[in-house]
Amino acid sequence: MAIQVVINQRHLQIQLKQLETVWQTVINDYNLSQAAKVLHTSQSSLSKHIAALENQLKADVFIRQGKRLVGLSPIGEQLLPHIEKILLKFVQLKI
Repeated sequence: MAIQVVINQRHLQIQLKQLETVWQTVINDYNLSQAAKVLHTSQSSLSKHIAALENQLKADVFIRQGKRLVGLSPIGEQLLPHIEKILLKFVQLKI
């Protein structure tokens, strides 16, 4: 499912899976393996979702040390509250 968003006057279609990936990665202490287990997918799939989102945004969502994710970038910090709201609304709609 794609969600239409406007960022800096650019219209983007962001996949719900990309937002779920960011959320689960954050709440699982930036551990992609654990987030992948929760989402019933592979770590490489989550890495692809993150890369696709960052490519769309033209900005890093996460801070990295080598290949490890260690925190949210300033853009990620700005996005997180919006991701929470979107995912909460989606859960409410499914009920």
